[in-house]
Amino acid sequence: MKKIVLFLLLLVAAANVANSQLLIESVKAKVGRQPIAIIPAKIAGSFEINPDTLNIICLGYDANFNGEFDEEDGDELPSWWKIERVIGASPFLNNPQPFTARKVMDFDMNWDGFFPFRMRIAEETDYVPAYFGNLLPIPHKDKVIFYDMSTEKRIDENEDYEVSDSNIKSVCFLQVVCFTTQRFYDEPGSYLPSSNVLGMYDAKSDIQKQKMLSYESSNQNIQRVISYTVETDDDIYIFVAVLYEGTFGSPAGSVVEFHTPKSVIDGEKPWEHCFDIKEVNVGFNANDMVLLNINGDPYLFVVSSGDNRIYIVNGITQEITDTIQIPATAPNSIREVSLKLVPTLITQDYLSATITSYDGNLYYINDIFTSTDFEDENNIIFPSDEILSDASYLFESLDGETGLFFARTLNMNDWYEPIDEVEIFYTSKLSIAENNNSLKIFPNPVENIINIELEDVSEINSIRLINNEGKFLRTLTNYSVDGNIIQINLPKLQPGNYFIKLNTKQNTHTQKFIIK
Repeated sequence: MKKIVLFLLLLVAAANVANSQLLIESVKAKVGRQPIAIIPAKIAGSFEINPDTLNIICLGYDANFNGEFDEEDGDELPSWWKIERVIGASPFLNNPQPFTARKVMDFDMNWDGFFPFRMRIAEETDYVPAYFGNLLPIPHKDKVIFYDMSTEKRIDENEDYEVSDSNIKSVCFLQVVCFTTQRFYDEPGSYLPSSNVLGMYDAKSDIQKQKMLSYESSNQNIQRVISYTVETDDDIYIFVAVLYEGTFGSPAGSVVEFHTPKSVIDGEKPWEHCFDIKEVNVGFNANDMVLLNINGDPYLFVVSSGDNRIYIVNGITQEITDTIQIPATAPNSIREVSLKLVPTLITQDYLSATITSYDGNLYYINDIFTSTDFEDENNIIFPSDEILSDASYLFESLDGETGLFFARTLNMNDWYEPIDEVEIFYTSKLSIAENNNSLKIFPNPVENIINIELEDVSEINSIRLINNEGKFLRTLTNYSVDGNIIQINLPKLQPGNYFIKLNTKQNTHTQKFIIK
């Protein structure tokens, strides 16, 4: 008997709910020129991510490409910005409050031909060990300079990590070890390094005096370093993965160089004595690499711009397990990937991703485990007309209700002139009721005027028009109220399915309608 009652309840639920529609809206924020990194803050007193505040690092602008800052030439210094109250600005909340974007500081350095920054900041805060606290490491020239994200001040200059006479491209920390990728240039203004070096340092000591090892590779254009641990029955080992772009435009020129410890690390002996080295080819013009642990195993997601493909490499076996083709509209387009492994209570966890691209699009994959085909309605392409997108960050809301958020930098127009925006996307999965007794739409299908009958027409906060893919189109303001009937004059729309989302003082109503 209980089984029959439960089955009937499920039938009733299925009859009332047609589907779960992903609704999406976005808001832009003005920041400094050429934003290239999005770094979430941490919750006070812990090392948990606080997505309500986003730190934005902007490269600035060298108008005449001479490697020196000159304000009279129209140059703009690199800068650090904060976007605050991000979650409370979600348009899907009943009473959203606008976020704020403010400049924390300009980075006015000794440039010596290296203006603006030429670095890849450690955007994932997991790369910065807990004992450093809420710190922001900025690589510049031959130093790693630390700032406190809470106090918004530079740490004592004596705490800078000076490594060598080189330009640090990226920095990564693991336990008590710091790894750097370093490019050496024969000329300060040159963009082609004469040598590429991986450095290893004792991160808890005066790093200038505690260099442990260094390795000069024959691979070209060193990009990013990521270190991770692998636990065996005998011990815990530190692994190092280094991404090299290769010679620009050369097919199959990019590699991930894996360094696996084979003995106790001894700073008196050469690198090859302590590490086995293996190379894995990952397309060409690769420019980004992200680490993610899946079911206890480390996986590297490598962005190959040359063939617009993401290579997934097992960090233990050091073999390519899969690739994802991104349908970018031009070669050498995709830039960075941001990943979020989302736990669920009932089904398998799903892995979402956002990929930025110089074709102006942001590519959203709902679940890499189930489908990466962009014909799948759950995978979405967000265009941005004539604007190039570089970094993105994908995160969950703290309230657990409004769904995933993601942000992307908009840092250049199609003339490669740096611009100054960050776009934040808000999503909400809403159940769309077929038989909503409190809200009726007529006529349906409609042409240009739609009537909504609502049992309780309280104060109307907003009426939003959403397309069939869940993309917010516009807020509707041309309407009148007569009793419990709301009459809306619709803009000119293409035939198809749409949604009306009506926010009142008391409730939120969402209903489907058809334009004929």
